[in-house]
Amino acid sequence: MIGKTISHYRVLEKIGEGGMGVVYKAEDTKLKRTVALKFLSSQSLGSQDEKMRFVYEAQSIAALDHSNICTLYEIDEVEGQTFIVMAYVDGQTLEEKLRSGPLSLDEAVDIVIQIAEGLQEAHEKGIIHRDIKSANIMVTEKGRVRIMDFGLAQLAGRTRLTKVPTIMGTLEYMSPEQTRGEATDERADIWSLGVVLYEILTGGTPFTGNNPASLIYKIISDEPADVKSLRPEVPPELSAVVARAMAKDKEDRYSNIAEFLEDLRNFQDPNGPKSGISERRRGSGTVRIAKAASARRVKLIATAAILAVVVCLGIAAALFLPQTKFGFLPGEQESGGDRLPSIAVLPFMDISEDKNQEYFCDGLAEELINALTQLKGLHVVARTSAFSFKDEKRDVRDIGRQLNVETVLEGSVRKSGDRIRVTAQLINVADGYHIWSGRYDREMADIFAIQDEITLTIVDKLKVKLLGQERVRFASRRPVDMEAYNLYLQGRWFWNKMTAEGLTKAIEYFEQAIEKAPDYAPAYAGLADAYMNLPLYSTFSPKEAYAKAMAAVSKALELDDALAEAHASLAWIKMNFEWDWEGAERECQQAIELNPGYAIAHRWYSFVLLFTGRFDEAIREIEQARELDPLSLVTNRVVGHIYHYAGKYDRALEAIQKTIEMDPNFSYTHLDLGLTYLGKSMPGEALQAFQKEEALSKSWNPVVATWIGIAYARNGEREKAQKALEDLLEHTKKGYVPPSGMARLCFVLGDNEQGFEWLQKAYEQRDFFLRYLKVERTFDGIRSDPRYRALLKNMNLGESSRKD
Repeated sequence: MIGKTISHYRVLEKIGEGGMGVVYKAEDTKLKRTVALKFLSSQSLGSQDEKMRFVYEAQSIAALDHSNICTLYEIDEVEGQTFIVMAYVDGQTLEEKLRSGPLSLDEAVDIVIQIAEGLQEAHEKGIIHRDIKSANIMVTEKGRVRIMDFGLAQLAGRTRLTKVPTIMGTLEYMSPEQTRGEATDERADIWSLGVVLYEILTGGTPFTGNNPASLIYKIISDEPADVKSLRPEVPPELSAVVARAMAKDKEDRYSNIAEFLEDLRNFQDPNGPKSGISERRRGSGTVRIAKAASARRVKLIATAAILAVVVCLGIAAALFLPQTKFGFLPGEQESGGDRLPSIAVLPFMDISEDKNQEYFCDGLAEELINALTQLKGLHVVARTSAFSFKDEKRDVRDIGRQLNVETVLEGSVRKSGDRIRVTAQLINVADGYHIWSGRYDREMADIFAIQDEITLTIVDKLKVKLLGQERVRFASRRPVDMEAYNLYLQGRWFWNKMTAEGLTKAIEYFEQAIEKAPDYAPAYAGLADAYMNLPLYSTFSPKEAYAKAMAAVSKALELDDALAEAHASLAWIKMNFEWDWEGAERECQQAIELNPGYAIAHRWYSFVLLFTGRFDEAIREIEQARELDPLSLVTNRVVGHIYHYAGKYDRALEAIQKTIEMDPNFSYTHLDLGLTYLGKSMPGEALQAFQKEEALSKSWNPVVATWIGIAYARNGEREKAQKALEDLLEHTKKGYVPPSGMARLCFVLGDNEQGFEWLQKAYEQRDFFLRYLKVERTFDGIRSDPRYRALLKNMNLGESSRKD
């Protein structure tokens, strides 16, 4: 989008993103002014009728002409994309301004008066903002305030823009009636502005909570700490103004923004008493702080806990899932994320008499994880992180807190002949109590029905709304041969070991499963995954691995084109063997669309972005994978790997050291440590790291041997580097050695001709590691060579991402 011209607006840079869409800074080429373009997401517009209503309401908002409101210039559509053109405000948000601490009383009141004056203009036109917060207020260097983002605005008395009744706004600033999903009027804006004034005066919002339920409860039932108790120099009258603006019962608040403004202006009147309370309302006694004695409040408090849980867990059912701290529809902001119901599924315990069902117990938990991750309204910890607690006798609450989830599912399996008993318990991490437990005594053939019943029970208990296609997915499970399914689970069990022996054994089991059930798509996907990874952990030829993996994944997709794992595997093949980067990106995106919680797809997508030189995007994607699978050793290692190639060496070291702390013997971690030391021009430390990796390897590894040679060369030990090259040449007579590694070492030693010969072999053999051609720094010395540029072109990699 950057650099493109939309209508007569030239896009300059991206400045924000949120649930409503993406915002760019742009130049109006006709009027030669800087503007902001907000491209609205299709989800935020909904149906054609709702789109027309949005345009109508946008027209009303555009009629607002006030110095304290960001002007909306026009709304337009180009190539099916609807966008809004707004004034560009050069300054900082009030939220950013407050990070340095509370403002002076005079400045605080001045800012809030300006906000109130802008709101008065909107309210007089019948427009309610509904998302007043410090992040939506811009303050220029001269102190001029602009209210931003009427994206949630509602014309008073008209139908809401949202498809269904839902909670709109940002939770910390919401009025009690908003949290209850009730109809709102201008007094909701008055409450939110009261919260902003409280925040400006004290440096923090009045209500905080560890989760949405507790925060909603506090908003509805608790009184905030008095402003004066937090900041003694605040006059009691100003504290009372804040309290009235934030009265729980909207009938006790200012009835309109003009009354609020009148009290605020008393503090700016140099001749007045700065009482903050107009004489007219002082006499009438209408400045009140709502007390818990109110019968209405008592009723609210009695129902608050139940209501809070229903509201926060029902958020996943909303049609808009934007990017705010607690998952409510926001204005634009660059940080934060949805807070969805969350769960970790632990490995099930084998309590069979023979204790020979570990693979089945792990497989059952993995199948449940896979089913749950496909639900867009639920955050599910990935297998690797959940399984890191296997065989550990720890309190479930500790596990839940470490995984940062609200609930944990654990269970056991007892298998006897063709009978199986599965028990499952859904546990609340906060208090350790059971939310639900169930026991299933069935025939082994009913295992899939058991999985679906457990999944749907979790959906019900956590109030996750199933979308149409998700209901279809649960209702359309295909019949599976039980023996084939058992063989498939054993194959996955060995595949997860990620060793040469484990992958070889996995291939055997997947092939046996296919023999038993030739139409079982997951077995083909598993077979593809095993062959894809085998060259990484053995001397198996990448070219042969590609052929076998491609055949398997093609069959998997022929049988089931909705299998996310198969699309991810196809992406891996297109990336590593076909060098079809657009195709790889498309397949990754398809896998993520089918299974948003599939951490492996996010991780592989980060590699696609890395190899094509899109470093910032690669970092975002691998961080998403780490969020989904926080205790995964390979994901944490790859985080460091991506940061290394992005040239962010300190961040790389931080991630790699964290991985080493988790497991000092994990494969390739010390290799990545060495690569990062080379990037920091520390060849001695790099050599030590590579040698540590060599010592940890169970067998000779040509990749590690290559980097040891490169480290010798960088460290000025040319003879040792030359000896390393000779040893690698000897090994090529005995087995497979990646030609790209040979080329790297030759280039570092200055033998460019031999290096290009090896590069050509790497190209012909579809060398797995040639994918680093565009970003690897050992190629820096040849980037201006026409042969290098030709090879980049042949690999569809375009121009180099590194400077010559």
